[in-house]
Amino acid sequence: MLYMGFFSFDGFEDKPNHGYFTCVVNADTVDDSLARFQHLLENMKKANDHTLADVANIYLDAVIEVKKMPSEGFLAHMITREGELDNSISVVLPHVDDTCAQAFTMAPEETAATDEEMEPFMSF
Repeated sequence: MLYMGFFSFDGFEDKPNHGYFTCVVNADTVDDSLARFQHLLENMKKANDHTLADVANIYLDAVIEVKKMPSEGFLAHMITREGELDNSISVVLPHVDDTCAQAFTMAPEETAATDEEMEPFMSF
């Protein structure tokens, strides 16, 4: 079965930082998925993976067991915040072989490197 784990974290670099990430594993049970998530994250930390370099604490926010995929898909996780967004870094599929998963970045690279605003995918 496919399990999606939604995590938050905190740490300290030059100043306190925090963020969120999602992991996906195949497992037989939710308990097995927890062990696999922990193993994955421990291995990334031990390998001095830059992605988790400044992470001190990881919190498990939710685990989703995907029993079947509806043809229309589903919204799996959402976080809302008040106020303006602070600066942040977003990474998609760090160190994941493209035979397992492939990311499609929709923002032009020059937009990501500047302060230009992205065009909305949709507006209501």
